[in-house]
Amino acid sequence: MDNALIRACNDRVKANESDRLLGDFAMESGVKAKNMLSRLQGRKILIRGNHDLADDDWAEQGWSEVHDALLIEVNQVPLYLHQYPLRDWPGKW
Repeated sequence: MDNALIRACNDRVKANESDRLLGDFAMESGVKAKNMLSRLQGRKILIRGNHDLADDDWAEQGWSEVHDALLIEVNQVPLYLHQYPLRDWPGKW
């Protein structure tokens, strides 16, 4: 299953692109998670979830950025990235 997911991600995200992952990247040991992350192409940005510990050494694992939430814009459409479903978010109103 891990290999299939990694292959699917790499089919869409190229080495010069960014990939934003919405929390709970791996329910595995640090070594296995780091190995899986290293196999993904692109610049990896983590939006932390409830299983992503706050004291992890994110850069050592291979993450370019780590956020609790992130507001981005794609084709002039604002997107609020968060692991949890929200009723309200910045820019909704």
